[in-house]
Amino acid sequence: MTSIDRAKYDDVARQAVGAWRIDCQEIQFVSRSENVSYRVTSRENIDYVLRFHRPGYHDIDELISEHVWIDALRDRDIPCPQYLLTPRGEHYTSVAIDGTNHYAGLALWVAGEPLGQAIDEQKNSIEVSCRFRSLGRILGQFHTQATEWHPPTGFKRQVLDSEGFFGDKPFWGRFWEIDGSSRAQRNKLSRFRIECLERLAALAKTNELFSVIHADLHMWNLIVNENDLHVIDFDDCGFGWHAYDLAVALGPQFDYVDYESIESLVLEGYEDVRTMPRITREYIPLFLVIRSLAHIGWMAARPEHRRHLNLDSQLAHIERIRKYAKLT
Repeated sequence: MTSIDRAKYDDVARQAVGAWRIDCQEIQFVSRSENVSYRVTSRENIDYVLRFHRPGYHDIDELISEHVWIDALRDRDIPCPQYLLTPRGEHYTSVAIDGTNHYAGLALWVAGEPLGQAIDEQKNSIEVSCRFRSLGRILGQFHTQATEWHPPTGFKRQVLDSEGFFGDKPFWGRFWEIDGSSRAQRNKLSRFRIECLERLAALAKTNELFSVIHADLHMWNLIVNENDLHVIDFDDCGFGWHAYDLAVALGPQFDYVDYESIESLVLEGYEDVRTMPRITREYIPLFLVIRSLAHIGWMAARPEHRRHLNLDSQLAHIERIRKYAKLT
């Protein structure tokens, strides 16, 4: 975020918090990724997180639906954000920055550190193994809840199916024709796209395999809070295959030497909670490829990330996954 952008968000942060009538003592900028986040401390020393959602990414019905699913997960005692309604009963408030509408939501702050950081800091192999197994259990809990849950009328989130990944208007952008790519790079990306489409055609969208998923449940979206793993950042949640959720969790570990051991731990944790259909397990390698392709589109569409995109490196990474998945 540029200093100019930051100043604009700083100016409206207190205005946004005012919708919840919180006696605010301090507001601190935390981060910018898909959203812009602030830590808010009240005069009663209660901490909150204020999130400005990226304009145009989700409409208000989609944002409210995110809260609806979080409520359903919390009803199953799955640790998720506890958001607050305004005194008027609204899920979000709206503020204008440079004439553009931004929705902002407020939730209680969760103390702790990201799971990725906790794993990096732990040297004890037993503790690290337990962390990865816990990650698998969380995914199993999510998929158990989602397959038993019936979204209410009006529930609205994106669909991450063949069309959602590879159609004319994919959710994360047309990665196969991004600006600045060479003809050879575009040809390779187009070939990967067709290959994935052909393989997805054989994968059913039955409730056992396909439901509401988090779609971004990697180690840095899990907060280690005492003995619990608290899931955050539901911004990408929508309807999708469970195998994609698993690939998202496993993807950051793929280039580690002991990837297969890590994968086994995550899948064992999952099986502690829920029996994994054989076909879900078989499709995880393909979804590792799909996640990598989607990530290229995601980065290319965002100026703050586009400059960090090394397409040759990304393509080499995808080739390694394809070899592992025996797609070559």
